[in-house]
Amino acid sequence: MCCLPKPTDEQWLSNTKSREASKAAAGPGPSTSSRKCSGTRPGGCKGVPPDLYLARKEVLIEVAALTSSKAMWDAIRSMFTSTSWINNLRIALANGRKENKTVTVYFTETKSYTEELARAGKTLAEEKLISYILAGLDKNYNPLVSALDARMEEVTLNELFAQMSNFD
Repeated sequence: MCCLPKPTDEQWLSNTKSREASKAAAGPGPSTSSRKCSGTRPGGCKGVPPDLYLARKEVLIEVAALTSSKAMWDAIRSMFTSTSWINNLRIALANGRKENKTVTVYFTETKSYTEELARAGKTLAEEKLISYILAGLDKNYNPLVSALDARMEEVTLNELFAQMSNFD
């Protein structure tokens, strides 16, 4: 086996300066971006999927050391289908309150919990979702809730949204 001679300090500096000049002339590589990512909202960086911003720090910590995409997806699936995750979603759904939110924001927030539950394999019937939404209303909505209780047929989610929007 042949050994290469150790470069002199002048040769090493010359090669380093030459590489730096080549990089500068080539411009930024594909991994660098001219604009910084804010990370504060979906779509904050060009080319980055919005769902990436929704990834939790815990997920990133959990999968950082894994070496294959299959292992990563298995870990993520197990995290989001675990009993504790499902229970946390159910608790958030049960404790949801409209307070000073708009009807649209309140509905979107509440429906997002049911969509997360569905992705974890735990679907929630529409009547149950309606019960959660009604339970989160304050006493100002009592006349609306009483009117809905007096109906012979059950209210649909779309009808409830319309009734609440009109009530506001």
